[in-house]
Amino acid sequence: MITSWDKFQKEFKRINVFLESDLPEFKYSTTQIVLNVLNLAKQKQRPIPSVVIIEKLGIHDLAKWRSETGLIGGILTVDNEYPSKLIGIENHWFVDKSAEGIVWHELGHLNHWKYNREWYTRKYNFSEDLKKYIIDNVSGYASTNSLEFAAEVFAGINGGKHKNYNKSIRDLYESILSSWTQYTPQFNKIERMISVDSNYDIETNKVKLITLLELKSLISNLGYNDLVSKGQKELGVIVPSNMIATSLRKISGALENLGIEVVEPNIIKLKIYINGPKDFIIRIRKKALQRITTNFNTNGTDNEKKFIAHIKTFLKDNEGYPIDIYFLENGKEFKIANVIKVEDVAHKVHSGNKADCLFITNDGKKVPLSIKQDNAGRWESVDSYWGEKGAKFLVYAVTTNQVELNQLPGGVWHITPQMAIKASDEEVIKVCFGKDIIRDHGAIIKRTFKQSDFKWDKENNTLYINVSNVIMDLNDMKALPNYYPYMEISNYPSRNVSAFKLRGLRPQAIPKFNLVSSGEKRHMIFGDEVRQWID
Repeated sequence: MITSWDKFQKEFKRINVFLESDLPEFKYSTTQIVLNVLNLAKQKQRPIPSVVIIEKLGIHDLAKWRSETGLIGGILTVDNEYPSKLIGIENHWFVDKSAEGIVWHELGHLNHWKYNREWYTRKYNFSEDLKKYIIDNVSGYASTNSLEFAAEVFAGINGGKHKNYNKSIRDLYESILSSWTQYTPQFNKIERMISVDSNYDIETNKVKLITLLELKSLISNLGYNDLVSKGQKELGVIVPSNMIATSLRKISGALENLGIEVVEPNIIKLKIYINGPKDFIIRIRKKALQRITTNFNTNGTDNEKKFIAHIKTFLKDNEGYPIDIYFLENGKEFKIANVIKVEDVAHKVHSGNKADCLFITNDGKKVPLSIKQDNAGRWESVDSYWGEKGAKFLVYAVTTNQVELNQLPGGVWHITPQMAIKASDEEVIKVCFGKDIIRDHGAIIKRTFKQSDFKWDKENNTLYINVSNVIMDLNDMKALPNYYPYMEISNYPSRNVSAFKLRGLRPQAIPKFNLVSSGEKRHMIFGDEVRQWID
């Protein structure tokens, strides 16, 4: 077992985790347990935290995980003596009451957050019947709410218990993790509670009887939201023409999984029995005036491309007629009228423009938009634009002994701490707005898009899009201090910027929220007085 703080820090660093503690004395055994679990989780390709803190928590607290802006794995805080606190806790309260099991439970929260960040904090309770079922099949703690259920099931599957849960438990777990936050047909969501569907036999995983309302709910849960009813005899599911066969198979499979017999299936329709022995037809119909089919579970580039693809879908469905598009930010709106086309121009940003797409109107006007995810970690790599200024900035910081510069094995240079300075107005225009956004009356649109952000008003040919921020000029940017750009010099071993003449350092423009205040990757923030040396 490791018996020194420095060695522990090196071992955690080896798996890209920063270890912290302000305690004058800490338990080697506790820290070793956490390290062992994280090493195993890494081997299993499960998410691990970015930071681990060993400290003294409240009398009843064992450990806790929380998300933290700028840290992709969040922070895991562990009580220095938590293994001894497990004595006296009922055996069935946790799925795994071992010291290792508690760490796996907290990793379950991290896993849940990574799958479903938007809805992670919107926890649901369970009905009494479902609580009893969860207590019998998972644990007491899992029955308290959806967050603890997800963490306990994760711990049971991945930890030392190697649990193999039944289909009902797996279905509920996967539904809670899903970015759609929709529950499988055996579970209903009622206000802030999840309950067992009264029409479902949880022991046999079979629906006893299905109603038209339940059928619509089932099909909507599969992602088909454009439904047309013909009385009590037929339901039309409207999909793109190239998705008819796929949609038919998907719906048929979902029905059969519930034990509902599909009678006489053919290329465009299914016949089932509903409300007893009456025939009922599900007919797959092509072309939808309003359809939302894009899955926004994306990185930055995908977020842009799928946003553009989504707009093209609405334009195509409107059969060439112009549409008005409103970007809505908490009472503030940005309108582009009479849009007939959207063009992807992200590949042209090297020209000095910043637009990812151009919205083209029926009078030939082109409105540029730059699309940024909510958690976008940088504005721009500025090797060429800011290389010479960055070199002067580095020389100033090193010669005034505010930053230490060292050469590592292999010829790579490394600075401690990393450096940053608030961007000037001119730099903000360059790295955020480019030549085109302000000039051509465009905007930076900040949002990690999801399907529910798009609302189509068919009657008025108008598309409403919810966004986090609309940034049209320098004043808008200054109103968002956490998103405001800073010019940074950071360690990046593979980078070789010609102006620096030192391999391993990189200049880039990053948002303020991405600055690190402590640890090995911390930043020293320089004030405007340094500008006289670098501008």
